[in-house]
Amino acid sequence: MIFDPSTMTKTGEIDLTSYGVGDENPDPTQMIIRDGKLYVTLNQVVGGFFPAADRIVADVAIINIATDEVEKIITNETSGISQPGGLLDNKHIFMDENNDIYMLCVGAFGAFGHKSGILRIKNGETEFDTDYALTLPDATIEGESNTMSWIHMLQYGGNGKLYGLANIPALGSNPPQFSTDKTSLAIEIDLAAKTVKNLGFPRGTWYGCVGKYNDKIVFGLSTENENGFFTYDMNTKEKSANAIIKTTGFPNLFRHFGEKY
Repeated sequence: MIFDPSTMTKTGEIDLTSYGVGDENPDPTQMIIRDGKLYVTLNQVVGGFFPAADRIVADVAIINIATDEVEKIITNETSGISQPGGLLDNKHIFMDENNDIYMLCVGAFGAFGHKSGILRIKNGETEFDTDYALTLPDATIEGESNTMSWIHMLQYGGNGKLYGLANIPALGSNPPQFSTDKTSLAIEIDLAAKTVKNLGFPRGTWYGCVGKYNDKIVFGLSTENENGFFTYDMNTKEKSANAIIKTTGFPNLFRHFGEKY
């Protein structure tokens, strides 16, 4: 849909049905604009939450915002990473200071041999960067002996540092109990070095969040002892020992109004 946000009036639409694989819905999820082009991640799920088991790729539609025409669909077929853009939060696609676009791919949540990961489209390019892929289940996490399956919340902090909540399946029940299992780990990713670090906060449930307030990263965590918002200072590396704002329910979203990140 194309609409005027000041009047909330629809002014047009862009039909993506013909780009669906397996059905007439390519399942667009996240969007970002760069250099007059709208990049739209396509989940390509076929019923429910999963893409086709035998299609381990990542699709992105590129739309010219002057004409509202789809210029092309680009596909990453070599990384083993699928389902770009995620489902939960619009921060799953973002640009760094170099105007490189990064996107989180949730990889069928680990099903069918698909893998989650991070892909890149470099500044000035309209194709996937074939030299860049961070496959999350294969990454070693400094300070944690177990591996992650995927990341369900993200926040780009600047200077090449990405913050998120990683899901650690080995810490959960079988079958998973998302509201009680403490499987979420607050992590920092160095995008250039492709390294991952456990920040040392108490583990939380699947229902949490990551946001930014000036130079602090804010993690919403439902831990063994408390629910609330914890902070990590990106400059001093100091973290709050306890939640600075406690909540009764799950701290599931954080936004700092007045700033643009």
